[in-house]
Amino acid sequence: MSAPPRPQLRIRRLLLALDATCSDENCLTIAVELAARLEVDLAGLFVEDVNILRSAALPFVRQFSPLTASSAPFEVDEAERELRRFASKLERQISAAADQRRVKWTFQVVRGLAAREVSQAALATDLVAVAETAPRALMGLSVSRTVREALREAGRTLLLLRPGVKAEGPIVMIYDGSPAADEAMDVALKLLVGIDAALEVFLVGESAERAAKLTLLLRERAAGHGTPIRIHRFASGDFSLVRRALLELNAGFLILPTQAGVFTARAVDEISQGLPCPVLFLS
Repeated sequence: MSAPPRPQLRIRRLLLALDATCSDENCLTIAVELAARLEVDLAGLFVEDVNILRSAALPFVRQFSPLTASSAPFEVDEAERELRRFASKLERQISAAADQRRVKWTFQVVRGLAAREVSQAALATDLVAVAETAPRALMGLSVSRTVREALREAGRTLLLLRPGVKAEGPIVMIYDGSPAADEAMDVALKLLVGIDAALEVFLVGESAERAAKLTLLLRERAAGHGTPIRIHRFASGDFSLVRRALLELNAGFLILPTQAGVFTARAVDEISQGLPCPVLFLS
């Protein structure tokens, strides 16, 4: 019996964008695992954000020690050393995880504005992963949201990781028959290769007639892959219901085709806000 065809993806390289707000090792592990399952290279990019250094130069900025309950001046030299130590730590973590999964990887450190540096680097890649986390010493200086908005405007595919994120559970995707949704289907099928799990597909705001047509398309695309598909239809475009269903399913991964007509930026944010799983925004 011949093996099922493997989806052909346009994604060839994953850029993992990091700055001084990233401290969750689990986020790095998930990014490496995704690179392994998609069979792509991983490029780590650490941005020494100049806003942190500018803040350190201000006379009224101080750092707080939870051990002594005291504060001290936040000096530029110390901030630079902290950034270098943090970058070295992240590189070691990526190295260990990537070598274990036999993923080809690189690591680069640049200085500048995070959104600008990541957007520039994203021009040479297919998928950008951003981790929304923050170490205690630099809390409140996160630029991940700015980076997200820049990537959305540039039309780049984005993987969003958050504190406490997990990738265990069913893969859920929202489908509307668009080219972006078809690619989301290909990504989902590739992630499910060799895994005994179903693909949960949400049809949002579709009529019963169109939902039936989309269901046939989905089953045709999945034919030969051995992946069971479960269809969930939401007659209305009430995205709070979609979000509730995601939480009830305990989703391990959500794939959103953001260029579909029904997905405004507000709708995407409403669905994905605070979900305890990775979210892949396919543009």
